[in-house]
Amino acid sequence: MTQPIYHILNGDALAERFPSALPGQRIICRECLIDGPVSAPDRETFYQQRAQYLIDIDGISLPQEYLDYATPELDRIYDIDHGSEVYLWFEDDLFCQVNMWYIVHELPVDVSLYVVRPDERSPYGYHRYDEAQLIQLYQDREALTNVELISELWEAFAERQHDKILKLRERLSSSSQDYIKSAIDLHMTRTSYQNEESLLHTRIKSLLHQNENNSFKGLFRAFCAQYPAYGYGDLQFRVLYDQLKK
Repeated sequence: MTQPIYHILNGDALAERFPSALPGQRIICRECLIDGPVSAPDRETFYQQRAQYLIDIDGISLPQEYLDYATPELDRIYDIDHGSEVYLWFEDDLFCQVNMWYIVHELPVDVSLYVVRPDERSPYGYHRYDEAQLIQLYQDREALTNVELISELWEAFAERQHDKILKLRERLSSSSQDYIKSAIDLHMTRTSYQNEESLLHTRIKSLLHQNENNSFKGLFRAFCAQYPAYGYGDLQFRVLYDQLKK
C-alpha cells in the first residue's frame, strides 16, 4: 500500500505558490514559536497560552481568532498517519527552524522525514523560486537524520534549557545539518548571560544608534537586510524594538 504523503509548509506565501504537480496533502504552519510561551502539559493549554500571547503583543481581540487561523493546521499535523512520508518545507532562518523543531517533536516516530530546503541562492526565502525551481528543490530533498536529537532540541528550547541546547548542538555531527547548528548559534545570541545584555539586543541598539531618525519600518528593513538569518517578521522585531525604546 502506498504511504500517505504530507507536505508541511512554512507559511501561506509558499502555499499559494506550491506546485500542483507534487502529490500529497499540504499543511500550513501558521505559528511563530520563536517567541512567547511554548511549554505546556497538553495541546489545549498550549493553544490557550499561544492565543493569550498574541493578544498581548499583536492586539488580536479574541483567542478565537488564533484558534480559527492557526490551530486547525496544527491539529492536522497531530493527526498525520503512522508510516507516512512527510516533507518539511522550512527555510534555514531561526524563525523557520524553531517551527520545524516543534513539528519534528510532534510527529509520529515512524514517519519517513525529508527536508526540502532552499539552496544557497536564497537560503532564507522560497519566494525567489518559481514553480519549476520549487519542484527541483523537492527532487533534491534530503532525508532528515538525527530526528530524536532534533526532538530533544525542541524540548530544551521550550524549557529554555540553554546549556542542554549547546550540548545537543555538539551531538549534531552531520555536516548536512550545519544549518541547524547555525540556527542554534543565532538563538544563543538572544540569550543573556550573568545579567549581561544579549548580543541580539546589542545589535539592535547599534541599528537604533545608526538610524536615530528612522521610522520603525526603516529600522525593520535595516535589520532584515543586515541579519536575514533570524527570519524575524515585523511582529517579532516590534517586541524587541519596544523593549529597547523604553
